[in-house]
Amino acid sequence: MTDISQRESAMPPVSAKHSLVGAVREFLASAKLILVESAKAFLKNGGLDRSAALAFYGFLSMVPLLLLEVFVVARVIHSSRSALALLKTMTSELLPASSQFILNEVYSLSVHKSWGIVTIVALIWSATPLAGGIRNAFGAIFRPEKNLPFFKGIVLNVFAVVVTLTALGVVVFLRLGYVLWIPLLPPGIRGTFKCAYSGVLVLGLPLFLYLFYRMLIPARLKIRHLLFGSVVTAILLSVVGPMFTFVLKYNPNYGVTFGSLKAIFLLFVWVYYSFAAILLGTEIMASVARHDALVIGRLFTQPEINRGSRRLLNRFVRVFENGQQVFHEGDKGEAMFHVLRGSVGMFSAGKCFRVMKAGEYFGEMAMLLDAERTMSAIAQEPGTELVEISRENLETVLKENPGIVLSILREMAARLKHTNESINSPRSDQH
Repeated sequence: MTDISQRESAMPPVSAKHSLVGAVREFLASAKLILVESAKAFLKNGGLDRSAALAFYGFLSMVPLLLLEVFVVARVIHSSRSALALLKTMTSELLPASSQFILNEVYSLSVHKSWGIVTIVALIWSATPLAGGIRNAFGAIFRPEKNLPFFKGIVLNVFAVVVTLTALGVVVFLRLGYVLWIPLLPPGIRGTFKCAYSGVLVLGLPLFLYLFYRMLIPARLKIRHLLFGSVVTAILLSVVGPMFTFVLKYNPNYGVTFGSLKAIFLLFVWVYYSFAAILLGTEIMASVARHDALVIGRLFTQPEINRGSRRLLNRFVRVFENGQQVFHEGDKGEAMFHVLRGSVGMFSAGKCFRVMKAGEYFGEMAMLLDAERTMSAIAQEPGTELVEISRENLETVLKENPGIVLSILREMAARLKHTNESINSPRSDQH
């Protein structure tokens, strides 16, 4: 068995002040890593291009979705015109400078449309390309090992549209209750009800995004990562509207070159920025989920470890003294090691085949093959520092960085060649 108990070195006591300062610095370094890697991944995965494609899907899906919502709300309040007015009030808060145009078209269709089950199914189906496009965009971010079966993907797309309609319906009915009940409430309770209503709306968007992520992200994420991503994306989306309104306020001629199509142009641009915010929020969530792999990955991509990277690596560092065993020959390969400082000798049958120095790594073959160690590893210098890398983190690093795979394969081939030469050299000397 690996001498895990011997890996932990005695550390001097740390004051609460220094511990707090260290924790803050580590948090800031971690936040910087996540933001930088998220921005890189957003550009690498074509976030802007995908946002434009999703904006096109969203623009085409908006009328069917609102048309279905008008139909549902009208069944409750028995008036398409009242349902449209309610939706207009809501969308004016969400779609700057374009709600009037889009809802006029929706009302015109709802008045002249003969409703039936075929029409409803057709409208739901016309909105599924948006869900499919979002799922494909999420797939580019998380890179699942297996593609989703075709029919399961269709079911998830339809389900996502239904959930979107349900969420929009809940917000509409809350708004309806707000309009109808507020005037009837006593003044003392009215303020409390307004606060409760605002709180529900604030929490509603992250909850909707959480459900949407659960349905469309092709990876198994922890609940805390999904919740964090939902909150971050909701914050980004809440910023898009005011920023776009600010631009229109101080640049009223924005989009004027499109003439009578200015409203359509503004709507498309707003949807474009909204999807960019969603994809960026998703990239941030993905970076948080694979935070450890991002930290480990810098060992393979950065020639020198800077202070910030070293601070994040501390939780993976194990310190060994001269002559201390890292692992024994025959142990199960559960991790690999990267030498930060000092050196480690690789022994078999009492013979040292190689000394691993700072910047080199070892133990990856047994870990990747889930096999037994073919050599023993012994620290050769006092205070030798090793980064312990788990199989899960290495697999994530290799999946995210194909160039590292080739580098490791070359290193493994070179080591096999060196080992074979070391084994065969005594025989050749005898001849």
